[in-house]
Amino acid sequence: MVAYRGTSEGSTSQIVEAQRVADRLGLLGPVAEQTHYNLLHRKRVEEDLRPLYDQYGLGLTTFSPLACGILSGKYAGGQVPTESRFAVPRYQNLKEGLLKEENLKAAEALKPLADEMGVSSAQLALAWCMSNENVSTVISGATRVSQVEENLRAVKLVPLSESMMSKVEERLGSHSCNILDRF
Repeated sequence: MVAYRGTSEGSTSQIVEAQRVADRLGLLGPVAEQTHYNLLHRKRVEEDLRPLYDQYGLGLTTFSPLACGILSGKYAGGQVPTESRFAVPRYQNLKEGLLKEENLKAAEALKPLADEMGVSSAQLALAWCMSNENVSTVISGATRVSQVEENLRAVKLVPLSESMMSKVEERLGSHSCNILDRF
C-alpha cells in the first residue's frame, strides 16, 4: 500500500501529467519531488517547479545542499582533501564540472556571512535551503558523524532572517552551475 507518491528529478510536464492521471483515476497525485537544490543550482526549484507548489501543493525533498561539499568551504583554493569525494577516481567528471573558479568564489563569498552569524559555511548553506518554504526536507550527504552533528545545528538557524537572505542574495546573486543537469 502506498500512502503518498513522489517523483525524483521528473520534469515539470511529467509531474503535471502524473497529477492529471491521478485526478482522472481518483488517486492521490505526487505530493513531493526529490530534486537537486543549493545556492549554485537554483533554477529548477525557484523557476521551473514554482507553478506546482500552489497548484498541487507539491513539496520538495532536496539533495546536494552543499554542492558536493563546495559550499562547505572544504575545497577552498581548489585543494582536494584526500578523504573527499573529489579524490575518488569515479567522481572525476563531477569534480571537473563543479570545482571551477566561479563556484569556489561563491563558496568564498558565503564564508564572511557565516562568520558574521557565528556558524560554518555548511550550516549557512543548509539553513538557506531549508528556509525555502517549498522545501519539506533536505538530504545531506555527510560521510562522518562530525559532519552530521555540524549539519544538524543548521536547523536552529531556520528560517534565516530576511536580512540574511538578502545578504546571501547580494553576495551570491543568482549564480548557478547546473552541472548535474548533464548527468
